[in-house]
Amino acid sequence: MSTQDFHQHIERLKAQTDKLKDTLSAFHANYTTLQFGMNRLQNELKRSREEFEQITYNIELPTAPVIQMKTPNKDDQQLTA
Repeated sequence: MSTQDFHQHIERLKAQTDKLKDTLSAFHANYTTLQFGMNRLQNELKRSREEFEQITYNIELPTAPVIQMKTPNKDDQQLTA
């Protein structure tokens, strides 16, 4: 193997390394997004299960506090925190 072939081989390896780094970075971003979505789905399932149990078994769930506002629009006077 000549010196020129060796340098070409090294350059190809560097290019492959850069491409692998880019691919890994994209994979990590997708994985992070997927993980966030899975956590959100788990929270939604937990909330739905709690609501189902409340309806089915008449279990009391803690109520959210109500914030009263002074506003001329009656639709805006009561908000759930």
